[in-house]
Parts: sequence; C-alpha cells; structure tokens
Amino acid sequence: MFRVAESLGHHLRVMPQFLLLGVVLFQAPTSLAAQDLLYVASQEEVTVSVIDTKSNELLETVDLKTLGFTESAKAHHTAVEPDGSFWYVSLISAGTVLKFDRQNRLVARANFEAPGMLSLDPTSDRLYVGRSMAAVNPPQRIGVIQRSSMQIEEVDVFFPRPHALAVDPHGERFFTASLGQNTIAYAPLGVEEVDLYNIDGTTHTLVQFALSPDGDWMVAGGQLSGDLLIFDLNNPQPTLVKSIPIGGQPWHPSFSTDGTTVWVPN
Repeated sequence: MFRVAESLGHHLRVMPQFLLLGVVLFQAPTSLAAQDLLYVASQEEVTVSVIDTKSNELLETVDLKTLGFTESAKAHHTAVEPDGSFWYVSLISAGTVLKFDRQNRLVARANFEAPGMLSLDPTSDRLYVGRSMAAVNPPQRIGVIQRSSMQIEEVDVFFPRPHALAVDPHGERFFTASLGQNTIAYAPLGVEEVDLYNIDGTTHTLVQFALSPDGDWMVAGGQLSGDLLIFDLNNPQPTLVKSIPIGGQPWHPSFSTDGTTVWVPN
C-alpha cells in the first residue's frame, strides 16, 4: 500500500515511505462516522461484518445465507445512509441490492444484473450502482435506485463493463468508468444523459475512483497499467493532470478525511 500526499503544486505525489504491501479484493468497507460503525462485505462468506471503530469490536456478522441467498451470492460492496438509519449491500451473483435497517433487518431489495460498486448521493434519495468486474458482458448501463422505494432506473453510459463509480460529495455529479476502455462517463446527479471523457494511451482498466472531501480532485487506480491517475474536477469536464506509476494492481484508493492523503492498496 502506498501513501500519496498533496504537494505544494496542488497535485498529488507518491511519498517515498513504503507502508504495507497487500491485496484488497472485493471486500470494500463503508464507514459511518456518526455511529462509528464499519460495514465490511465478505464476498466469499456472503456476510457483512458490523464493526465498532472506537473499540475495534465486531458487533455482529450478518449472514446473508440465513436470508435464503446461496453460498455463491457474492456480497460485494456496501453503502450507508448519512444518519445511519439504513445500509445497503450489493450481491453480484444474486443480481440484487439489499437494504437493511439500523438493527440489521432486511427491509427491501432492488434487482439489478451483476451489481458491483455502490455510491450514495447524500443530498438526495439516489443510490448509484455499477456492474461487477466478474460480469464479462453486462449491459452498458448503471443503475440509479430511489432509496426510499428501492425502485431502480438504468442510465446508458455507452461503453462496456461500467465498474468504477463515485458521487461528488457536494451532490453535483456522478462518475463511472469502463474496465474495457479508457473512458469515463459523468453527468449531473439525477440526469440520465452522460458526457464522455476519453483518456489517451495504454488501457488502464480503472477499477475504482476516490474523490477528495472538497470535491476538487478524483483519483483512480489502473489495474493493468499499475498507475494512479489524478483528475482535476474544477472544470465542467474532468481533466487528467498526472499519472503516477506505483506498480502492482492499484484498485481501491481512499482519501483521508482532511483530503491531504490518499491510501492506495496494490
């Protein structure tokens, strides 16, 4: 894992300190600051672990198999309401997104082929859903769930295998990218017509985005290229400003809460 920090030139650079070498697969945790809880999906176990981040205590393991899902359902990614009232998990092979309440009771679901990454719009009722990288040829669309009703609509993105997914923390835009080509789709939240941004050069296979807390920057890890790509979001179109070779397969970068550091597992 590499630590990336903000330089004086207002770009991001890889720090020389080597912290940890590891591989992050499909278990993508989501934290809930107000409750100090962490929801961690285990794809192999088909469970979601609920962890108290203050005490580092495992509070509960929600076994989705007890709800009728098979051992191959593949719990993939989680998202949590800002007030902690509900949380969501995508199940790749089951083709569904589940909604649970604060007491970890299943209350609703939305069907969607091969759901992958989830990104919640904290300013509205929308939850965005990408496609899993396990799906070889899924529809060229992402899902938009109305969280209160769990009704889902699909938005055309016009490229294969839309996987990387992120929502602007200020509720302005969403971003998604193809695993098969260097293309990013973006649009204002709630809009169904996207614009496309193409990146020249070798195929990166952008696995996932992370946006800075102020919404000015976006980073993405390139599985095939081994590069961390840095985008400036201060203009209507995202602009690639720097590509940092870090090696390995950088998948799921994360910004620190103050926006000065990016952690990149590879």
